[in-house]
Amino acid sequence: MAQTSQRLCAVCTKIDFTQYFRSELNVRRTNGYLVSADGDAVGLGHLEEIYKRSNYCSFCWLAIKALCKRWWRYTWVSPQEFVEQTCKERSEIDCYIYSYLNAQNIGVEATTSIPQQGPLVSETAYRISIGTRIPNDTAIPYLDHAGDIQLSATTATEIGKDRLFHGRDIDPARVNISLARDWLSLCETRHGQLCEEPAFESKDALPTITPKNLFVLDVQNMCLCLLPQGGRYVALSYCWSDKNTFVATRSTVVELLKPGSLKGKMSKLSQVIQDAIHCVDELGVAYLWVDALCIIQDDEEHKRTQIYQMDRVYGSAVLTLICCPPDPKIGLGDYDGLPGYRIGTRISRQDIREVQCLSLLTTFPSVDLAISGSRWNSRAWTFQEDRLSRRKLFFTEMQLYFQCSCSVFCEDVVGEGNSPSAFFYPGTTLWNSSGIRTSQWKNQEGALTWLSRSPYRDPTESIASYSRLVDQYTSRQMSDPGDIINTFRRILSSLQHSMKTEFWVGLPEAYLDEALLWMEAGPHVRRTISVDGSTSMPFPSRSWAGWDTKIALESGIFEGYIRPEVDWFIINQTGVAIQLTTPGSYNPLLQSQITSSNKTVRPIGKPPKEFLETLRPRIQVSSSERDWEIPRFLASWTSNASFKLSGETVDLGGYGGTAWEDHESLVISDDMGNFAGSIIMEQRWKAESLTDSNMFEFMLLSRSSVMAELTLFDEGVFPRREWCFINVMLIERDNDQARRLGVGVIHEDAWVKAKPVPMLIKLQ
Repeated sequence: MAQTSQRLCAVCTKIDFTQYFRSELNVRRTNGYLVSADGDAVGLGHLEEIYKRSNYCSFCWLAIKALCKRWWRYTWVSPQEFVEQTCKERSEIDCYIYSYLNAQNIGVEATTSIPQQGPLVSETAYRISIGTRIPNDTAIPYLDHAGDIQLSATTATEIGKDRLFHGRDIDPARVNISLARDWLSLCETRHGQLCEEPAFESKDALPTITPKNLFVLDVQNMCLCLLPQGGRYVALSYCWSDKNTFVATRSTVVELLKPGSLKGKMSKLSQVIQDAIHCVDELGVAYLWVDALCIIQDDEEHKRTQIYQMDRVYGSAVLTLICCPPDPKIGLGDYDGLPGYRIGTRISRQDIREVQCLSLLTTFPSVDLAISGSRWNSRAWTFQEDRLSRRKLFFTEMQLYFQCSCSVFCEDVVGEGNSPSAFFYPGTTLWNSSGIRTSQWKNQEGALTWLSRSPYRDPTESIASYSRLVDQYTSRQMSDPGDIINTFRRILSSLQHSMKTEFWVGLPEAYLDEALLWMEAGPHVRRTISVDGSTSMPFPSRSWAGWDTKIALESGIFEGYIRPEVDWFIINQTGVAIQLTTPGSYNPLLQSQITSSNKTVRPIGKPPKEFLETLRPRIQVSSSERDWEIPRFLASWTSNASFKLSGETVDLGGYGGTAWEDHESLVISDDMGNFAGSIIMEQRWKAESLTDSNMFEFMLLSRSSVMAELTLFDEGVFPRREWCFINVMLIERDNDQARRLGVGVIHEDAWVKAKPVPMLIKLQ
């Protein structure tokens, strides 16, 4: 309940707070959607002054609390610590008040633009935002939108607004499982196929296939059983504890199949599994799937079978419980359980005050921000569990979040009753990065977590989704480096349907020319595994899976369409080959054509006759066959030329921030010393690899229509024009076998002048 004190300071007394919840006031937008305070916004004073007034002013107290929650992740930093540290880092900070449209119900014809500001609409919600600014400094979006305050749903009805999208009091003792049960029922009954088989168009969806021979835990009879036909079950996604816990083994599974067998073993289970068992019972679902008990841990064949059907396990679950406690490193302890589930385990608190007879509340962030610092969100295995689940219930240190393909629901905001295409300001509480109809906001695409179960609507969308998933996945951590493909395998299985292509060690065949342009955003280090004291590199250099680093496919550098220029082949371990089908996203009917000003770079001739004799028809081979699962070579009928890397660099411009930390854009020079191209490589590689000769080999990959506005070559010597950008791979070659080092771009005039030699190169 809101506290009754309404005392305000002299500054806040002059503000009519009700008006801020009726429409947008004193707001401006940059980049089309980012909000901040405009020049007429009311100034609340310096941050330190507001903190002093918060001892007696209800709104100043809320403003400080709102800043703590949004800016400093979140409520475990005391207001005093927050103000002292912030002012120490940024000197004087001025604060302003404005309001912006946070949510609005709109129909399924939702567009990507901000909803129009017309007459008052009942199902709209405006939030007060606290903007911060360093005097005489430029605007910074995350500082300008530094804290949010919402109106309670009860007060909203009193001023003629709808309850929808306004604040709700939450129980400080424990999470509201009754509310979660309502969310699940609402999704199942109202969203229908949109969430049962998430797809752009449900009729095109990949049918949900029930997993075979799946053990589940019967929460009523407290034992394991095989999932009965049509049985509804909940899955659990969590990080295993370092503590020893009871698991299913070949010696215990027979006993676990007996009714009541788990009752005497509850104390031996990890706390998160105990909580999950009770939670599933409260939700009214009969069965729980949890890997520790439903996979026989010492049976390698059973484990392999279950890993290969993880997409079915999580995709068929009616709901996935996700355990996201805060990282122990932040000093809140190592909590082994579902956060907030048991009484007294809530960590964060809701802040409420009554101001001018309005009940006002601070807000929690979006589910993506709420889980961003958790260990669960950093692990590779949990990545596919998240993306493959149809419905998710997140237990965080702040509150419960329910996420499906149509909506996000949470405890502190009334969201039930929204349209699947409702507008939400990105990053706020009900923003759904996994939504089917989420507006594709500029600069937000990289945060989207949507995984379609239906074919993508066009090739550009297809490769963009793949690129985004690889970028997100390779930032995750894994205990076993050899799991790099296993922990992504079921994502690839889904993408195989939606992208209509097979995958070769993580690379999509149909979009191979685009996918080979991945770049390292981390260390230039090969992925290795150690077995019995020996070290090996089980994955090829040509694939991102072969490197222990974060990948950037959505680098923004290779911006335009990619035109194929070489032929690609796969060679298996026995020397049998197939020619790949790689149409990619290039459509000559819809794109501008190569003109007379462009040079021909496709290699002349054909591969050697003895190689062509090893070819089998493409239709006879599948990438899932054991002989083809990890092929020996990706071969190309391409051309090869040598250029110089002197160590000279050029400015990365806007790309030189954290995305390319410890990397430099190296100048590629021709035999006359002209700046002919560039390649981004790690500084350590440069220091270790550049010698006096500095001559390196490059192989032709493809051609780009346009590139990022970077200094790529000397435009005084090599004029920039459409389709002049030749994409190349820096290689180490031993006869016809080569290893990938990086990818870059060379101007077509320089490439032709270098007289590249046609050859069959086999990439390891």
